[in-house]
Amino acid sequence: MRWEDRRDVNAGIDYGFFNNRLSGSIDVYQRDNDANLISRPLTPSTGWTSVAQNLGSVRNKGFEFLIRGRILTGTFSWTTNFNISYNKNEITKLYDTLKSLPSDASIAIGQSLGSWFLAPYAGVNPATGRAMWYDIKGNITYNPIAADRRFSGKTLNSYFGGFTNTFAYKGFELETFFNYEYGRKVSDAQVNFLSEVGGRAFNFLTDVADRRWQKPGDITDVPRPINGNAEVRGAGNFTGTRPLLKADYIRLKQVTLSYNLASDLLRRFKVTNAKFYVQGINLWTYTDYPGYDPEFGGATTAVSTGIIPQSKNVTVGLQLNF
Repeated sequence: MRWEDRRDVNAGIDYGFFNNRLSGSIDVYQRDNDANLISRPLTPSTGWTSVAQNLGSVRNKGFEFLIRGRILTGTFSWTTNFNISYNKNEITKLYDTLKSLPSDASIAIGQSLGSWFLAPYAGVNPATGRAMWYDIKGNITYNPIAADRRFSGKTLNSYFGGFTNTFAYKGFELETFFNYEYGRKVSDAQVNFLSEVGGRAFNFLTDVADRRWQKPGDITDVPRPINGNAEVRGAGNFTGTRPLLKADYIRLKQVTLSYNLASDLLRRFKVTNAKFYVQGINLWTYTDYPGYDPEFGGATTAVSTGIIPQSKNVTVGLQLNF
């Protein structure tokens, strides 16, 4: 076992227009990691089930784009910064000419780390309320097998970035910061547990209960309630891609309103600088994600149970420099 090897290729430009009132940078990159540690399965007769070895290669490539703007200057000023990053993760090599790992078929050449390899969910049979899936030929099945699995998204985001605006007028300053992510699919065990209508003896989500199949002709994605979450001669209701959730979001991460006190007043108290501020954290999030927090959605079906979401905070403070 040894350290991984890494090769980086980067190219970028910095730009500025109108006396740098509009500026920024564009960077593209490719990063290859060789000799990645992979869990290699062993014959049980050896006394071990697997061993970690330097056996794989992974490539990350993408771009980063940044733009800054001094929109307004003078007594009232407005500056803005926006950045977006794109990253594509791809497994490029495994050991012994394998196309995928025997122990985990989701780790395959040409696919991203953290990929989902599952049978596609086809919704609910309107006549019976039973959950359905697509087989490898695209036909409906009630009991998908391993051969029906397909790559169905990944837990790594494709796009992410932030957006900052700063407004200033005399002694007042308002700064807002948004961040965002796009392209992830996750499974939230907390949401899954609370979606088991009839499968467990505890409460479930109102939205899920309202959407459940109730009578022939209902068009929905929530199967009829069934004890144990599985029909006779059928797969479990949470098999395949049904538990996957889009974790895209835009979040108002931080807002700060501050006021710098007048310097002539400060000199009387031998204070060089004083700033009064009110700051809010995680005040607003736009997302379709039904769980507590799209930033911490699980990479497996067992993750996110009992997760503590990021809290909303409002802080009032006074900074003094002597």
